[in-house]
Amino acid sequence: MLRVLFFLAFMAQVWSQESAHAVLKKSAMRYQAAKGLDIAFQLNTINLITDDAQSYEGLLQTGLPTQFVLKTPGLELYSDGVTLWDFRPNSQQVLVKSLSDVGMRLGPSQILLQYLECEAKSMKVEKVAGESLYHIVLEPTEELRQFSEIEVWLSTKDLSPKLLKTLDYSE
Repeated sequence: MLRVLFFLAFMAQVWSQESAHAVLKKSAMRYQAAKGLDIAFQLNTINLITDDAQSYEGLLQTGLPTQFVLKTPGLELYSDGVTLWDFRPNSQQVLVKSLSDVGMRLGPSQILLQYLECEAKSMKVEKVAGESLYHIVLEPTEELRQFSEIEVWLSTKDLSPKLLKTLDYSE
C-alpha cells in the first residue's frame, strides 16, 4: 500500500512538471507571436537584513526585441533598436546613446521573460484576486543564477504573465 502511494505521488509530480513545461512552452509561443507587450508592473523589494521595503510601479512597452519604452518613477528609457534615450525626470536630463555603445544585447522584455527558459519544478492552479492562475516554481537557468528562487503566475486563459517573484540574497 505504501509503495502504491509513493508511486502515485511520484507520478503526480512528473505529470505536474510535464504540464508546467507545456504551459511555459505555450506562453513563449504566445509572446513570440505577439510581436510586442504592454506590461504595467509593480516592483517590490525587501531587504531581509534591515527589513526595509520599497515599492514602485512602472510600464514596459515592447516591439522588436531591442525596441522598448520602460518607465519608472525615476527613470524613463526609450529605444528604437538603434538609439537609447535615457531620461531622468527629476533632473530633466536626457542622455542619448547608441545601443551598441551601451552593450545592450537584450531588451527589457527579453530579460523579463527569461523565466520562459527555466525548467519547471512544480505547478498548481491558484485563484488570485478572483482570477485563475498557473503558479509555476522554476529552477533558475545559468543566466539567472543570481536568483535562488523564481516563481511565475500565468493566466490560465491566455498564459500572459501576471506575477513574477524572484529571490536573491545579494548584498
